[in-house]
Amino acid sequence: MTKLVSSEADVLPAAHRALDFWRMLDELDADTRLLRDYAVTTMPDGTRKLRVPFALRDAHRMRTDLMRLALQHAEVAWSTERMRQMYDAILDVIGEVSPDVQRLVLDRLRRLQSELKDRDGV
Repeated sequence: MTKLVSSEADVLPAAHRALDFWRMLDELDADTRLLRDYAVTTMPDGTRKLRVPFALRDAHRMRTDLMRLALQHAEVAWSTERMRQMYDAILDVIGEVSPDVQRLVLDRLRRLQSELKDRDGV
């Protein structure tokens, strides 16, 4: 069977080109760590002391937001993969019954994908 979608980049082409989610998440996490490190100081005896309470609070809020974003991204990726598996299963069964019908369905899906790319300017 011919695969309609070959990679994650094909699934979300505009989003993939618009931003590198994981790189940006890493950068935001580094900023959060910097803010947290600034908020807490280590004393000569090894104990940690809170120097700027609001900075630590803000760092924790930032990390919570980052975790929420990462989970949402993972959910979209998981859902997209499940949909791809479902489409592949449907097309496989159609192909077993009628390769001609499978070809027609794939052609229509490709046209739809092309129309969406043209419409979105991707």
